[in-house]
Amino acid sequence: MNAEVDELLVLWRNLHEDYSPEARRIFNGQSDRFSREMLILTKACERIGLTGTGEEYFGTENDEQQIKHYPLVIKESAEEIMKRYVTFYVFWSREELVDRIARFTDLSQNLERGLILLRTLSQTSDLNLYSDEALNPLLKEVSLEQERLFTKEPTLVVAMDYSDNEYDFFEFREDAALQIQDLRDRFYTWMYDQDGIHPFRIDHKQLYQGNVVADGWYYIQGHQDFVDWVNTQIYHEPVGRKCTGTPHGPPIFELCF
Repeated sequence: MNAEVDELLVLWRNLHEDYSPEARRIFNGQSDRFSREMLILTKACERIGLTGTGEEYFGTENDEQQIKHYPLVIKESAEEIMKRYVTFYVFWSREELVDRIARFTDLSQNLERGLILLRTLSQTSDLNLYSDEALNPLLKEVSLEQERLFTKEPTLVVAMDYSDNEYDFFEFREDAALQIQDLRDRFYTWMYDQDGIHPFRIDHKQLYQGNVVADGWYYIQGHQDFVDWVNTQIYHEPVGRKCTGTPHGPPIFELCF
């Protein structure tokens, strides 16, 4: 695993040294050497690096805001944490994974932080972070078991924004689309009921003149996170996805996040 992660990071750094359509084309071609399972693992480790430590915000003498990371108490094993995160990406295609990895500007920092964090946790024989295999048997089983094509049943369009009237459009299988508002409410209830770290929130502290003025979880869920939750936690198959190109019809609901 280490060798493949290092190789992917080299390609990613080369891409971002002088990002261009040609550099992206080269990156896409070179990424063919990595399995879909390896890319899922990379995405999960990156998200663990983003959300697995706390963030302390404080101002400098020049009124510049700085961020310092601090460790969190994590009782779960590395295997349990990895399964928690990997679950949300098992329906992503290779193309989606490569695109997200290519466009993410903080990939290197978060990925390296995630791998370091996982190595500090207790591990089982199923999760060998030092192996050069593309993916350990546990994660390969999780990924391949749930890899399925998007639904072929009729879909309806749902629009989502962040309370700014700038909408992204998604299509959901009809039965899911018709209860999408209820699903959105269930998603928020689920998030707030979780224990420990998970992909959609970060523990934080806000300092002012050396005093803590705010602390606790803040939530970073986006539209795609909601879609991933619907697919993996509710229906256990791909029933929702972002529209590519012009939506095939007007949205039946508009959701605000």
